[in-house]
Amino acid sequence: MPQKPPSLPHSTDSKQTVPERTAQFELSRLGKGVLIVSTLIAIGGGLVMRTAQDDSAFTIGTITGRLFALVCIPYFVGWLGWRLSGKRKGTGNLGLIVIGLLFIVANGMALLRTLVAMPPPRPEEVKEVVEIEGIKQGLQGAYFEGDLTDSEVIAAMNKIIGVLEDTRVRPGSDDEILVEESVSLLKGLRQALLEYAQVSVKFQDEVFLDPAEFKSVKHIAYMQAVVTETDRKIVNLISIYENMRGDLMEHLQRRGISKVKAEEAVKRMNLGRLGNMANIYQLEHVYLLEIEKLFKLMAKNWTRWEYSPEDETTYFDDDSTLEKYNVLIDKLVTLEEQIQEARDEHVRNW
Repeated sequence: MPQKPPSLPHSTDSKQTVPERTAQFELSRLGKGVLIVSTLIAIGGGLVMRTAQDDSAFTIGTITGRLFALVCIPYFVGWLGWRLSGKRKGTGNLGLIVIGLLFIVANGMALLRTLVAMPPPRPEEVKEVVEIEGIKQGLQGAYFEGDLTDSEVIAAMNKIIGVLEDTRVRPGSDDEILVEESVSLLKGLRQALLEYAQVSVKFQDEVFLDPAEFKSVKHIAYMQAVVTETDRKIVNLISIYENMRGDLMEHLQRRGISKVKAEEAVKRMNLGRLGNMANIYQLEHVYLLEIEKLFKLMAKNWTRWEYSPEDETTYFDDDSTLEKYNVLIDKLVTLEEQIQEARDEHVRNW
C-alpha cells in the first residue's frame, strides 16, 4: 500500500512588513494629554501674572508666549519627527511628550514660585471696610439726632484717611497708587472743609436775616462781606466735589494705570454720590446769593423801612420795596427747605 508522502514543512514568509503611513500627524493619548496640560498652564500662568503684575496687556502677551512655548514648540518637534520618519504612524509622539514634559516642569516651577511670592489675601480688607462703614454710621446717627458738628465731620475724615493710610498693599501695585491718590484728594477735601467750617462759624454767629438785628448800613455791609467769604469757600467745595472723580482718573492714568483699570477703581469707590454733595453746596451757593440780594435791598433802602418790636413786623414806605422783600424771604425759606431735604436724603443713602 503506497505511503503518503511526508508533509512539507511550513514555509516562512521572508517579506518585511511595510509600516503604516498616515497623511497627517496623529497624536497619541499621552501626547494629547501633554498638550492639554500645557494649554492649561499657559492660560493659568498668564492669569496669575496678571494678578502679580496688575497689567492686562501683560496677560495677553504672557498667554501668547506661553502657548507658543508650551504647545506649539512640542507639537512642531513631534510633527518634524513624524515627517523625518517618512510619515510613519505613531512616530513623533515621543519627541513631543519629552519636550512637552520638560516645558511643563520648567514653567510649572516658575508658576509655583510666582504663586509663593504673591502676597496672601488680606483679611484686613474686610476690617477696613467695617471701620469706614462704622464711621459713616456714626455720622449718620449724629446727623439725624441733630448733634452733628463740623468738627465731628473733620474728625471722621481724619479717621477715614488714617484707615486708608494704614492699608497694607503690595509696593508698586495699582492698589498702592490708588490708595495714595485717594488719600491725597481726601486731604485736599479735608482742607477745604476746614476752611469752610471756620467761616461757617463766623456766618452762624454774625450773620442775621431778621431786620430787627440790622444795626446800621455799615453792619449790613460787614455781614455781606462774611456772606461773600463763606460763598467763596462753598464755590471751592463745589469745584472739588464736581471734579474729584475726574481728578482721580487723571492722577491714576498719569501714574501709569490704564484708563479701563482706573475707571474700575473709581467705580469701586462709589464716587458718584459726590455729585449729591456738589448739588447740596450748589443750593447753599444760591441761598447765599439771595441773602446778598436781601442785604443790598435793605442797605439801599435803609431810610425807607422800619422794624416794629411791638408787633415784630418790618414796615416799608412803598409797596414795591415790600414786594421785593417778601419775594426774597419766600425764596430763602424755600431754599432752606430744599437744602435740608437734600442733606437728609444724602445722609440716608450713605
